[in-house]
Amino acid sequence: MTIFLFHLDHLKDILLNLSVNLTSIAINLKFANILFRRRNILDVNTWVHQLDTRVSSAQEQECIRSAVRIAHKMFYLTCVMYSGSIILGEFNALLSHENKLLGPAWYPFDWQHSTWKYCIVHVHQSVVSVLYMLQNVSNDTFPAIYMIVLTSHIKTLNIRIRKLGVESTESWQVTNAKLIQCIKDQQMLVK
Repeated sequence: MTIFLFHLDHLKDILLNLSVNLTSIAINLKFANILFRRRNILDVNTWVHQLDTRVSSAQEQECIRSAVRIAHKMFYLTCVMYSGSIILGEFNALLSHENKLLGPAWYPFDWQHSTWKYCIVHVHQSVVSVLYMLQNVSNDTFPAIYMIVLTSHIKTLNIRIRKLGVESTESWQVTNAKLIQCIKDQQMLVK
């Protein structure tokens, strides 16, 4: 696509191609950012797993299950929306009366006058679009999903804190140990 930018004469075509190139660059920069910060992201996974082991009551478990359901719905809804844009682009290209691509691009062969070369180009653009969609879905959903999970753990921590000292059968040592664990969990969440 970038090579094609230098073969264009009309401002409209240049701006269209430039917008596609900038989008491609942004997607890859977001993905590179995540890749370079993956150690921190994996640390969060460890913390979430530790916090998951502390969930004990039915109310806490329901809070976590609810967060997981919301995260799944958000992920699937984002996938459907992004897939919808690819499907609409496919319809636009396939239902046109001429050989039309999903987006402007330069190829080192004449794809406009050969059916099989057009098919190769079209499949190539479709695969690239799906890969960009998958990158974008992961880039755009994982921060929100992490926030949902961490928020649910804050709620479960609040539930545990509210229950401290309520059971009259517990000794003060057990209540103290639970309080210390709640403080450690809170410190982990604040990190």
